[in-house]
Amino acid sequence: MQLFHLNRLYQKLRRHDDLAAAVAEIAAALPREVVEAAKAEEQKREARTLRFWLARAQYRLHQWLITGWDYVKLYRHYLFYALTMAAFGTMVYLFLPAGPQSPEAHGDAQRQQVAAPGQKWFTVQVAATKNARSAQREVARLKKAGYDAYLVEPRKRGGFYKIRVGRFTTKSEAEQAARTMLKRKLIREYFLVNYQPEPAPRQKP
Repeated sequence: MQLFHLNRLYQKLRRHDDLAAAVAEIAAALPREVVEAAKAEEQKREARTLRFWLARAQYRLHQWLITGWDYVKLYRHYLFYALTMAAFGTMVYLFLPAGPQSPEAHGDAQRQQVAAPGQKWFTVQVAATKNARSAQREVARLKKAGYDAYLVEPRKRGGFYKIRVGRFTTKSEAEQAARTMLKRKLIREYFLVNYQPEPAPRQKP
């Protein structure tokens, strides 16, 4: 029987030397009753080993559950408070509406969008002057009022600095924004123009 177990061990280890070959030859000549008895003993040993590890795992799991439940009972007040705050924060995040977006931030987001090929955008021109400082002051005043005002510099020397506000997908949106500025007496007149991307600043050589 020991030779049978030794042969099975060599087979698991994949030994192919002379000793393994000799043990395999002797094990093959063992009576059938001895082989069957050895196999039954091997199966019982494997079953005992498996039951041992299962029992050990079950015991450790049981100990962890007991320890965890003891901690829960000990710190239940803190746990309840933490769960309540987490639930409240989740409800606020899910159901509280987002805060209003300022017109300036909305305009910046609009101007950063990329127009699709063939799509036209509109903007509101509220003034034009040849004085650069005056144009910059007007842009600063409109921005302070919460609007996305920007300056379009002249392409030629001596040209006009154009003060424009926002970028809109439709004329009706641009018209509505312009009328709102009129009601607030921020501008005196306006007209709608096609939006043109601002040219990149020139780099001095």
